[in-house]
Amino acid sequence: MKFPRLSSRVEMIEETKKAIEKIPREWLRSGWHGPAAVFNRVDGRRVLFGVEFHDDGKWQHLSLSRPDRNPSWIELREAKNVFMGPEATAIQIAPPESEYVNEHRFCFHLWRYLDGPLWPVELRK
Repeated sequence: MKFPRLSSRVEMIEETKKAIEKIPREWLRSGWHGPAAVFNRVDGRRVLFGVEFHDDGKWQHLSLSRPDRNPSWIELREAKNVFMGPEATAIQIAPPESEYVNEHRFCFHLWRYLDGPLWPVELRK
C-alpha cells in the first residue's frame, strides 16, 4: 500500500474533522485510527470514517463492524446515512480474489466519491 505524503495525511484528518462535526451523540467518538475517526455504539457497532485522497480524487471511506456478526443491511444503511448523508451515493466493492484483504471478519466498507458523480447520469435512473 502506498501512503500519501505527510501533508496529505494532515489534510485528510482536517477534512475528516469537518465531515464528522454533526454526527449524533449516540455514536461515541473514541479516537483516531490513522486519518480515520473511530466511533462506537452501545450495541457493539463500530465505525471508522475518514476522507481519503487518492490519485483520482477525494473519497469518504466508512468501515462498519460488529464484534460477533456481520452488520445487517439496515445497520449499514443507517451508518451510511449518518456519516455520508441520506442522499449520498455510496458503493461497496467486491474486488478480485487476488486483491482481497480481510483484516476483520465482521466488517463491511462503503466508499463515496466526493469529486463528481460516481457513474454516468444515464445509469442513475
